[in-house]
Amino acid sequence: MTDTGVSAQTNTFITHLDEVEAFLRKDADTHMPPGSAANRALQIDAIGRTRDFLTGALAPVHDAYHNLRNRFAVLSRLAEIQQTMVMDAELFMPADEAPQRQDQLTTLGTVGNLLMRSSPTPPL
Repeated sequence: MTDTGVSAQTNTFITHLDEVEAFLRKDADTHMPPGSAANRALQIDAIGRTRDFLTGALAPVHDAYHNLRNRFAVLSRLAEIQQTMVMDAELFMPADEAPQRQDQLTTLGTVGNLLMRSSPTPPL
C-alpha cells in the first residue's frame, strides 16, 4: 500500500488511465472525425468512472439494474477506447512508443476484467 491508501498496482493503473485520457484529448484535436465529439466525451467520462472504481470514490448507490447498466456502458466505452488506440498505433504512432501503448492497453483489459468480476455491483 502507498501513502494514499491504494496499492502500487492501482497507482500504475491510474497512471495509465491518465495517459489514455491525455491521448483521447489529443486525438480529439488531431484525428477525430467530425461529429464524434459527444462519443469522445463519453469515453473520457468512462475513464473518470474507471478511475473512481479503482480508488473507491464511487457515486451514490442506485438500484441493481442501473448499476449493471452503468457498468456495461463503461465496459463498452473502454472497448471503444481500446479499438481507437490500436488503430492509432497501427496508423500514426511512432514505433518507439509501442511498449508504453501496450502497457496502456493491458491496463484497459485488466481493469475491464476487474469491473466484470467485482461484486456486489458497485455504482459507476
